[in-house]
Amino acid sequence: VLYGRNASGKSNLLLALKQFVELVSNSGENKVEEQISEYEPFSCDLSTLSAPTEFEISFLLRNENKQLIKYFYQISFNKTEIILENLYFYPK
Repeated sequence: VLYGRNASGKSNLLLALKQFVELVSNSGENKVEEQISEYEPFSCDLSTLSAPTEFEISFLLRNENKQLIKYFYQISFNKTEIILENLYFYPK
């Protein structure tokens, strides 16, 4: 469930999640000479026009033994390359 006042950012959050899913789903398809289409820097601040875009998400899943595993995924990229990508999980 996602709710909030008008103009509070609900649509932007959903758009960011959609871009995140597309980036992760298509990560192996980007060729070296292609630009990353999901890169959209914040254009209202000149100092961030070339700054990388960063996504972080944490979620819980049960493994085959019904044990709850906490995951933390992080990715940072600019228009031409993935700068950082991490996946952590606990326990183990």
